[in-house]
Amino acid sequence: MKNLIIYGCFIWIFTACQSGSVLSTSGTTRVKKYDFVHPDIPSSFDGFRIVFASDFHYKSKFKEKQLVRMVHTVNNLGADLFLMGGDYQEGCEYVEELVSYLAQIQTNYGSLGVMGNNDYERCYEEIIEEMESHGIRILEHVNDTIHIGSEYIIISGVRNPFDLRANGISPTLELNSEDFVLLLTHTPDYTEDVDITHTDLALAGHTHGGQITFLGLYAPVTGSKYGQRFLKGKNKNTQGIPVITTKGLGTSRRNIRLFAHTEVILLILHSEEK
Repeated sequence: MKNLIIYGCFIWIFTACQSGSVLSTSGTTRVKKYDFVHPDIPSSFDGFRIVFASDFHYKSKFKEKQLVRMVHTVNNLGADLFLMGGDYQEGCEYVEELVSYLAQIQTNYGSLGVMGNNDYERCYEEIIEEMESHGIRILEHVNDTIHIGSEYIIISGVRNPFDLRANGISPTLELNSEDFVLLLTHTPDYTEDVDITHTDLALAGHTHGGQITFLGLYAPVTGSKYGQRFLKGKNKNTQGIPVITTKGLGTSRRNIRLFAHTEVILLILHSEEK
């Protein structure tokens, strides 16, 4: 039994450090850091810091105490931009409180988000109204441009990625190949289900890293039709486009996580000469 516990701890440490480094912060929320180098990133955006959080499911296991810690952590990271991947709530009565805390996140270029499947099922109008009242924009199949001087990057947000009949044409298709485009989608499946040409990097959530896993190596339930493929971390779709899937913050169905730690993503952009 003792050997099994030691082995389990080793596997936990090993899987935690795969594809991206883990940072500790005074806010106590776990931070997974990725450095991303790409020739389309303008020189003005070299070192640009993006924090990405998803699957709050407020209030599930992610309650006010954890939310306060998350806000504190993000503010300590010196983010230029805060992005959110949806599934904000586990009840409409929690929306106002959640957004009031999210509005305390301080960045140089604001906060943007997309909606998750939970948010289309309930509280859609309440979430949009609260977010907009605090200056947070929800991207519903539109592209937003972040400028530094005359240079820019584009954040492309996907509306309900599960409804491919209505949203099966990616908003990135109307963009240019020379622009740096970051695709924001609730589920990583969208990056494989449709053509996301002109995307340089996609950020997604939804899987919870399996939420309950066997030593972090296998998840019986993934929330993805592609099984373990986009479960967590950095992977690539068939087009060769990198996709980073966060394990998120909250829980669904059962308020338990096993070898699937909560996290926020710190993404640091680096320009590269073409």
